[in-house]
Amino acid sequence: MLTNYTRGASCNSIRGMEALQDFLDKIQRVRRRLGIEQHAAWYRGHSKQAYELLPGILRSREGLRHEWNLYAHFKSRSGELVERSVGSWELLARMQHHGMPTRLLDWTEDLNTALYFALANPIPEPVIWVLNPYDLNSRSVGKAVVFDEADHLGFDYAEAAKARQWPNKIPIAMKTPWRSSRIAAQSGGFTCHGQAPEPVNALGDSALKKIVIPPKLVNALQADLKRSGIDDFKMFPDLDGLSKALRKQFGFP
Repeated sequence: MLTNYTRGASCNSIRGMEALQDFLDKIQRVRRRLGIEQHAAWYRGHSKQAYELLPGILRSREGLRHEWNLYAHFKSRSGELVERSVGSWELLARMQHHGMPTRLLDWTEDLNTALYFALANPIPEPVIWVLNPYDLNSRSVGKAVVFDEADHLGFDYAEAAKARQWPNKIPIAMKTPWRSSRIAAQSGGFTCHGQAPEPVNALGDSALKKIVIPPKLVNALQADLKRSGIDDFKMFPDLDGLSKALRKQFGFP
């Protein structure tokens, strides 16, 4: 993953190459500090340094009051657009990836994906967050696992949302089945907020760390993403993503 940037990096000088390598080395040092060298670290890219790790539903004062109704209406009105066999956690992940406010926050195991989102703003102040999801879950529920189909979370989202009762206080790291092409394309995982409304970064830096991308590396990293085929269609493998990628390729706003 990281070697994509050391091969053919688009810096025009030795100094630029050294700055790029320093950035990649810093990511590796952070992973060692967080104890996430043997497993996949989770990344999240932000185009603004001040942006906090808070899910959409908690960014609205009335968000939690509407949470159950948002879920129930999405489930009932999606009709044939969503298979009826989809469970509540996977449906929540679909909601998140189609713009609904939820208590989920997107993460990825792929550094390229995190960089794509960090550099998406025309005037970026980009950062990469690095998370040890195993450490987070050890603190949250006492188990150093990432919850998925093999390691079940132990409670149903719909039931918890309707009752407004959450067994976890701080966020939990989890994955859903890869039936969504967007989630699969982005190597996605999620943190799911529980009782506490504070952002993930309020937990301190024992489980996660923020890395600022130096402005002088923005153009080089953007060029390398393009060279690696990382574009809107790669991240959003549907007709909307294809259209957006082609508009950029041919210079349309």
